[in-house]
Amino acid sequence: MEIKRAKKIELFNNDGSDEIPAGISEKVPVAVLECGGMHTVVLTPNGVAYSWGCNDDGALGRQSGNDGLPGRVPLDQPVNGVALGGSHSIFYNTELSNAFFTGLYRDAVKGKVGDAILLPTNFGAETFRAGKRRVLKIASGLDHSVALTNDGKVWAWGDAESGKIGRFLRSRERINRSRSIRPVGAKKAVDVWCGGHNSFYKNDKGQLFAWGLNNHGQLGIGHRENVCAPSKIIWPESGEEATMIAGGEHHTTCLTKSGRVYCWGRNDEGELGVGDLFGKYRKEQAVLE
Repeated sequence: MEIKRAKKIELFNNDGSDEIPAGISEKVPVAVLECGGMHTVVLTPNGVAYSWGCNDDGALGRQSGNDGLPGRVPLDQPVNGVALGGSHSIFYNTELSNAFFTGLYRDAVKGKVGDAILLPTNFGAETFRAGKRRVLKIASGLDHSVALTNDGKVWAWGDAESGKIGRFLRSRERINRSRSIRPVGAKKAVDVWCGGHNSFYKNDKGQLFAWGLNNHGQLGIGHRENVCAPSKIIWPESGEEATMIAGGEHHTTCLTKSGRVYCWGRNDEGELGVGDLFGKYRKEQAVLE
């Protein structure tokens, strides 16, 4: 079933009025909104999380209520960040440097990696709270995650396929090793992002680096080979600096400090916004044949 026109979720409302719509007991303001593979999470300004959608593998982080309606996630502390993947959710608090995982990762060989975690479970304390270290941001692709900490380091874990967690793992223990949080070869990082199967970080000089799946050039590094080490992206115009990256499965879009938008990667359906170049090529070839 599809809903083909916008439909309002009555629970979430910040219009300032005292009127409560029928069917709900309160109006909840929203500060953060994120979508995963088949689920959605919102955060309120006070750090309360609500989730809805597919909960087959515990991605909603709750086991009560109707999965198809927003329900409160049982967290024992407020959170100010969330990262969603294909079948997982990560809730985190940058002030306390705590992170909570629910759901699971998958890999290309065995599918589900381990048993699903059905409720938010604290993880990564030995990394995110080591000494004076604090987590600043966590981002997720479909089945991997990266974290930025206040010492300028980038950490990654999840599915190791294509090098997106910063390392190629070949041994029999690769699945267990892939779930351990390990540093990526990043220096003086100030921001991180994920595409479906790749990762990006920006350093304190504004330089952008990418690694992971690159079969359609979605890393933007000038070739189509997968890489596990962060590789520098060269801009067509000097002086550009990324401020936001949105990555799909096979293409990437970037907003820069100058207000320009750049795209790279797969374009056979015109997903880059620069014209359906591959479609044009196919039509030209059809005429020649």
